[in-house]
Amino acid sequence: MRVHYMDALRSVLMLLGVVYHTALVYGPDFDWLVASPNTDAMLGYTAQFLHSFRMPAFFIVAGYFTALLLSRYSESRFLSHRLQRIGIPLLATAVLINPWINYIALDKPAASDFFSYLLSEPHLSGGEWIHHLWFLANLLVYYVAALMVLKLGRPWVQKRLPRITALGQILNIPLMATALILLLPVVNMAFFRVAWNLPGIDHNSHIAGFVTLYSLAEFAPYFAFGCLLWTHRGLQEHFASAYVWLPALLLAGALLWVAPAVHGPAAPRYAEYAWILEAWGMSSLCFAVFRRLCDRPSPTFAYLSGAAYTIYLVHMLFVLAFALYLIQTDLHPIVQFLLVCISTAAASLLIHHYLILRVPFLQLLFNGKIVRPEGVTSDLARTRSSARLSG
Repeated sequence: MRVHYMDALRSVLMLLGVVYHTALVYGPDFDWLVASPNTDAMLGYTAQFLHSFRMPAFFIVAGYFTALLLSRYSESRFLSHRLQRIGIPLLATAVLINPWINYIALDKPAASDFFSYLLSEPHLSGGEWIHHLWFLANLLVYYVAALMVLKLGRPWVQKRLPRITALGQILNIPLMATALILLLPVVNMAFFRVAWNLPGIDHNSHIAGFVTLYSLAEFAPYFAFGCLLWTHRGLQEHFASAYVWLPALLLAGALLWVAPAVHGPAAPRYAEYAWILEAWGMSSLCFAVFRRLCDRPSPTFAYLSGAAYTIYLVHMLFVLAFALYLIQTDLHPIVQFLLVCISTAAASLLIHHYLILRVPFLQLLFNGKIVRPEGVTSDLARTRSSARLSG
């Protein structure tokens, strides 16, 4: 059974990556791959706003679908399925597209210098090869962790199932769901402290050039909560309601409003709690909006659920290329921002529609799908049917 509003939300969150990365070019005070000399404060606020909730909400959705797949597949089939759908596109994009991103970002160095860079320590062990694909690397780690928790925790849960079931009934009370959300930022903060204090490990350095301990700690609570949502229908309903997002956002706003007046050693933790609570509240609001508007079959979102993956994988190359061209013009930064977003989305969508959907090998590389040649025709037919139904 498909959860239509979560499919739609996942697609939109991935597409917002185009907007976010373009805003980094034109927002002030961002040290990014490409920076425009002409900036606009509104675009800086746009990037900060999207950053506050986009990936937390995405990892909640990812956790939900992970628990769903674990309930349907054996452990070995789940792992092979996830390696195919996530691991292959990660490696294909890192090898075939990300080098060109680095080439553009490094201002087109000489070929010999560039190839030396591709084999250098900063590129490989420093994580520069992965760029915007970091969240796929995180997902692979979370999948392994979820399998380990399932395997090791199943006997413990089975022995205490009646007690756990009774405890879970408490979350059917809306106010208890509210209390849980207000407590979750403390869990985030605890994860951060563990990551920061592990001996001998720099939490910002890439482990084997793959993931950082900081990002794993930052998003693990959201992923785990998404898994919990699948196990508890009542909590899923409450999370997508005003019982959660309204008090969370009101409290976060109030705390941030008075934060400048707070002094002493507790001041940083006070602000940290407020910003994390905002992320939880905005994620809840996203769930509420999409559940209200998109909880039904939609040909448009059915198409976008596949297209959004391709668009996210390839969009960085177009963002950099179009931005580097436009920052040489006299157009206003907001006009340039809009042109880059539209051009990038259009170019990426054309690649998905006219290349990825038509070539089975490319579907495997960039969508992680194994499609027989006769299946390409049916995919295109569904796409055209979706276009007619949504037009």
